[in-house]
Amino acid sequence: MIDIPKDLLISQCTDPIDSIVTEVYGTTFKDLNDPIFFQERAILCPTNEDVDVVNKYMLDQLKGEERIYLSSDSIDPADLNSRDDSVFTPDFLNSIKTSGLPNHYLRLRIGTPVMLIRNIDPNDGLCNGTRLQIIQLANHILQAKVITGTRVGEKVWLHRLLLSPTDSKLQGNFH
Repeated sequence: MIDIPKDLLISQCTDPIDSIVTEVYGTTFKDLNDPIFFQERAILCPTNEDVDVVNKYMLDQLKGEERIYLSSDSIDPADLNSRDDSVFTPDFLNSIKTSGLPNHYLRLRIGTPVMLIRNIDPNDGLCNGTRLQIIQLANHILQAKVITGTRVGEKVWLHRLLLSPTDSKLQGNFH
């Protein structure tokens, strides 16, 4: 059993997600586009399902333009591991929720703080765990401002990637 100090507990609440978000970010985070505000604040969740719940709540609070990005629902035909591609239907691919692969449905707004879940360019500081804030939404590319690491304040472009799952039960390159 783990003892959590009383000063770290949020008690007497009717909505635990609202209470956690308010405790960490206050009530004005939805009006802030200042990356410094998000540098030293984060909510750590024990499961990806909890991450989804907190992310949905916070995005519902943010103002401004919103875009939905969907995965492209296919496996690289050149991939030798996907010989029986009839198993990999779009519905199946859309339902995959595993470590190392983003969900099929990605909802973003200008000002959203995000964290990279892949090494994109480690030599340039864009690696797993780098935190950024979205500043521009386009069809297949995002512009973000780096808010942690050695490149704080720099603007970077993030584009779609060909992904290979880290889960050995799922083999193939995903588009």
